[in-house]
Amino acid sequence: MRKCPICECENRKVIFDINFANDKKVLHGLPEKNHISICENCGFAYACNEANQANYDNYYKNNNNYVEDRQLKLIDNAENIFVPMMARYINANSHIIDIGYGDGSLLKSLKNRGFNYLYGLDTGNDSADDLRKDGIECYDQSIFDEIDDSLEKAFDIVISTCVGEHVFDLQGFIENQLKILKDDGIIIMEVPAVEGFNKVYFPLPNYFNLEHINYFSLQGLDNLFIVNGMERINSAEETIAINTVGEYMLCGVYRKGNAVNITKDDISEKIISEYYTNVKKQKNNNEGKIASFIEKNGDFVLWGCGSYAMQMLVEHEDWKNKIAYAIDNNSKIQKNGFCGFDVFSPQKLKEKPFPVLICSMNNSADIIKEIEKMNIDISYVSI
Repeated sequence: MRKCPICECENRKVIFDINFANDKKVLHGLPEKNHISICENCGFAYACNEANQANYDNYYKNNNNYVEDRQLKLIDNAENIFVPMMARYINANSHIIDIGYGDGSLLKSLKNRGFNYLYGLDTGNDSADDLRKDGIECYDQSIFDEIDDSLEKAFDIVISTCVGEHVFDLQGFIENQLKILKDDGIIIMEVPAVEGFNKVYFPLPNYFNLEHINYFSLQGLDNLFIVNGMERINSAEETIAINTVGEYMLCGVYRKGNAVNITKDDISEKIISEYYTNVKKQKNNNEGKIASFIEKNGDFVLWGCGSYAMQMLVEHEDWKNKIAYAIDNNSKIQKNGFCGFDVFSPQKLKEKPFPVLICSMNNSADIIKEIEKMNIDISYVSI
């Protein structure tokens, strides 16, 4: 079982478990269950399972969904909040690398602001050729792959946005960044903030899903860097921001510092426990809505093939006999299918209309608009 990824303590308190639908094309070797746990030593919140970093590397090589779906990477937040804050620590001559660059919007934004020495590192990313046309060098590899000698101590700034919550081996993640960082360089890391979990309600899979396996408070993020000999140089007030969908984010700026002891995170357990209690209340409300929809309509189409749908399929085994097909705008999911269902583009609804059950965490409003623009006489419900 996974140890605490910050202090490596084996003792943990499990708050709740999450189960995922068993679809080998989706899981790619990842476990079907995560134990959401609190480290009894440092207080960090993380998913405990029997996987390893190689399992996650393989998963992302086969499931890089962060190119087609811009919302997943929340780049608008990076462009409007993250980049202006970061600009205080860099200049036009800074050599900057973005770890897990997604569709490359952050790098393009930096290019448009006059930064010329830009690099990206990601696996199986279809954006690389487009970025190279803009003079941005891209490396098709993971931060856990062997690094070329030319990259050692090569960068002034190492950036990762919405990546740290996905990483199994957090120590290796930081250690490998230090290998490519100049001695006087800085690391900038943006992740979802535990501090916001109980402030704005999002469905459980928004924070706790197949891919999100680390849950950072500011103290937890600081502790990760403290154990790697680094200190935060931006203020706590500067660190927390709210992204375009209302989710609280942490953005820490770190450099090499004096050795200090970590401070126990004393808020994550309380906040996550409160959030989970709220989730269970919301779930009870949803159950009535779902039951009424299915009783009235019978067979339906599932719109949304992400972590939310994976968890709902585990909780509602009866759906397997009621879903006619699934819809998702991601072409890779359309090609591979989802949990045994054929997946199509929204155009399929015009050809073969069914009532629609919308299973999306952040895009429900846009999906409803898309359905209404089709001018077809179908009912729909969003959960």
